[in-house]
Amino acid sequence: MNVHDYRFLLAEQATLNRLIGEISESDIISRISLQARLGAVEAQLADYHGSSARLRTARLTFKGDPVLGGRGILMDFVSDASKAFANAITVVGSSLTATVAPTGRVPNAEQFQLAITGIAYGSFGFQIEEASPQLSFDDMATPVEMAISKVKGILSATIGTDDDLSEAIADTDSRALSALQQFLKRVADGGAAFTLAHDGDAFDFVDAAQVRRSEARLSADNIRENDTMISVRFMGFFPFRPRAQFIIVAADAEYLSDEVGQIATARVDTSVAEQVDINAILNQDQQITVHTRRVGTSRPRYTVTGFARDPGAQLTFDQISK
Repeated sequence: MNVHDYRFLLAEQATLNRLIGEISESDIISRISLQARLGAVEAQLADYHGSSARLRTARLTFKGDPVLGGRGILMDFVSDASKAFANAITVVGSSLTATVAPTGRVPNAEQFQLAITGIAYGSFGFQIEEASPQLSFDDMATPVEMAISKVKGILSATIGTDDDLSEAIADTDSRALSALQQFLKRVADGGAAFTLAHDGDAFDFVDAAQVRRSEARLSADNIRENDTMISVRFMGFFPFRPRAQFIIVAADAEYLSDEVGQIATARVDTSVAEQVDINAILNQDQQITVHTRRVGTSRPRYTVTGFARDPGAQLTFDQISK
C-alpha cells in the first residue's frame, strides 16, 4: 500500500459512512453489505500506525556523446535534459492522482520538486532527492517515489510489446506521456543514453538509438487517441479508484468493431465519478462517451468521460444498433 492507496481508503471510509447514514432502515441487505465493506476498509486503515519523514534519493547517469569520461558532462546538454526530466517526473506524478489538463498549471506540482545533491559516477550524472521531506507511512511510497517508479515502468515498457506499453500507460495522461517523450528526445538529440536507478533497481538504455526508438513509441503516430460514443452495460464500479467494468453493447467507430461483446475495465474521470452513482445503474444499457487509447496493435484502453443521456435511461434496440 502507498500514500495514495491510504488516501483512497480514507475517502472510501467517508463515503461508506455517508451512505450508511442515508440508507433506509428497511433496506437491510444494502446496509449489511455497506457495513461489511466499511469494516474491511477500517481494518486496512488500522494496520498502519506511525509516520516518518525522510528524503528519497535516485540516480540519473548519462553516457554517450555529451559525457567527458568521468571528468564531466556538456553543460548545454545536461541543462536541457535535467529540466526535461524534472518536468516529466512532475507531470507523470501528478497524473497518478489528478486529471492533468493539456495546458496550464500542473496540479500538486509542488509535491514533485527535485534537488541535485551530489555527483553520480559510472558514466556521469547526479544523485537527486526530493527537495523537501515528504510525510510517509512506514512502508508507503511518497509522491516522488511513485512518480519515479511509474517513469521507470513506462521506460521499461517502451522496449517491450505493444500490450506491455499499453498497460504501463493506461493511467497516464497524454500530457504526461508527451513530457516523458520530450525528455527522451532531448537525450537522443544529444547522442546520449541514460540509467535511472531507484530503490535498489535500475533501468538502463543501451545507446542513443534505443532511446530514439522509445521516443518514437511514445509518439502520437504510435499512441492513437480518440473520443467516441459507445453503448455499454456496467457490471461494477469501484469508487475509490475510480474504475468501472462494463461489456460493450454497440460502437459506431469502425476501429472498435471487434470490441463489441468484450468486457473492458476503464478508468472513470473524476468528474463523472462524482456526478453519477454507477453502481445504481448496473446491467442497464447506457450510452457513454469515452476516451480511447491504442498502442500499436494492442486492444484499446478506455476512460469514461461522460454520459450521452440521463444515467439510468433505457435504450431501445434501434438506438443500441445505430
